[in-house]
Amino acid sequence: MDHFPAAPAPSRPRAALLLGTPVITALIGLSGPPTSADAAQAATKPSATTAFRLQVVKSTVTERTSRHRSTLARQKCLDTLAQAQASRMAKKQTLYHQPLGPVLDRCGLREVGENVAYGFPSAKATVAGWMRSPGHRANILHSSYRRIGVGAVKDSHGRWWVCELFGRTA
Repeated sequence: MDHFPAAPAPSRPRAALLLGTPVITALIGLSGPPTSADAAQAATKPSATTAFRLQVVKSTVTERTSRHRSTLARQKCLDTLAQAQASRMAKKQTLYHQPLGPVLDRCGLREVGENVAYGFPSAKATVAGWMRSPGHRANILHSSYRRIGVGAVKDSHGRWWVCELFGRTA
């Protein structure tokens, strides 16, 4: 039986209230122009979006393994569809779930679940918010899931829009 895990209605807020955004300034290049070593170091650092996505995966896996659930493997198809959903939500400035039937078909899955969120200040805070919500927590801890994909977009207001997809192949 296909399982489309229940989640709270899309119109319910899934974000922490942000009362203010701290401003962090950095002093760059005080010792002179960038060097080739600086360029090489910058090229190896992940983008803020990539780092955010990886931290969501890490935090989700930590929640699962600390409760004796299996770890999750990234699936490129799920990453792609999660990123597309995060982009759509950010563009529309609306939190909503995508139809999961096409995710099942495109990614070759037998079971799929989705968590969405916006406005949390960090990846860890996003996962912590999901863990406080019964429907989202159930998705994270669902014992048959073995695959994960995460998408994240930071909008022009500095808010993160996040989509996390889970799946089971057999």
